[in-house]
Amino acid sequence: MADVAQIVGSLMSELIQAQKSAMNLTKEIAENQKEDPIMGMLPVPGLRIDNFDLSLKFVIDDEQDTQLPNHTSQDDTADEKAASNGDDEIEQAKREAVIRTLAGRSVTTVLTSDEVKSLITKTKMTAQEQRVLQTRLANALISATAKDSTEVNNDKTLKTTKTYLAKSKLKAQADQTIVNSMLEKALTAYQKDLKTHLGKTAKTSQPTTASPHKPKLVVDKALLGKVSNEKISTLNMSLSMDEYEWIESENGLILKAIQ
Repeated sequence: MADVAQIVGSLMSELIQAQKSAMNLTKEIAENQKEDPIMGMLPVPGLRIDNFDLSLKFVIDDEQDTQLPNHTSQDDTADEKAASNGDDEIEQAKREAVIRTLAGRSVTTVLTSDEVKSLITKTKMTAQEQRVLQTRLANALISATAKDSTEVNNDKTLKTTKTYLAKSKLKAQADQTIVNSMLEKALTAYQKDLKTHLGKTAKTSQPTTASPHKPKLVVDKALLGKVSNEKISTLNMSLSMDEYEWIESENGLILKAIQ
């Protein structure tokens, strides 16, 4: 699941790569122009990324709430109960996002295996047909996954898969047998991944001496769609592109920002 740091870091990296591509194009145009007696007298067009405004919506993922000493159930206020319900809402959305990601990964493993890829080629399945089948199989796996544990109903998954395969170009019995065989292997890995990512024990009260926990800012489209607006915050920022040059120093070449 992506967080704000990953999103912003990736965006900054892409901006730098975009600037590099623009500079390479400017260089190529300049080299072409200098060979032409007329074009060589004209300015070389260039593009520089200056400011980039960004607005991100996110939720605060704080899984380790420290409990106050001598706290009793009578001390809970209406606001604290509402906050607890909000935390449960976030946790459930996170759980669904993990299940969706792992299910999609498992189905992709099946459809990209050598055995199934040969069937797809043989039956001449189009890219659109493959995407439809992939989505349906992933949904079958998600619906067969328990909502409050890491258990998966394999029989339900295979039964639903059979129905979807019968409606696809892989409807031949021999083709279905191969797909189901690969899916059974993927189910084993899927259940193992579920236990790794969702098999943590329930939270317990933490003593006041526990080390401080740094909340994580989470950005996930599916999660945001399931969380109430009161739990969503917005981060506005402006990114600018700095340029550097190599200069000589006592310690050799160093990079210095161009003023």
